[in-house]
Amino acid sequence: VTDQLDGTTYTWTATNYVHLDPHTRPAHIFTIERNDEGVRVGGDDRVREPRRLPGVPQESGSR
Repeated sequence: VTDQLDGTTYTWTATNYVHLDPHTRPAHIFTIERNDEGVRVGGDDRVREPRRLPGVPQESGSR
């Protein structure tokens, strides 16, 4: 992954963590890049539907 705020690149695996510090690094904005084989490392490509909260009406998208 690449941090878009400072250009730092990290190798993302199954056991990563994100360290934030309000004085030196208050945020990250990551972009995920595929490896050379075009396969995501440590993840899957399933499309997940947004989680629906019970009792909350869903918007139809038309107004």
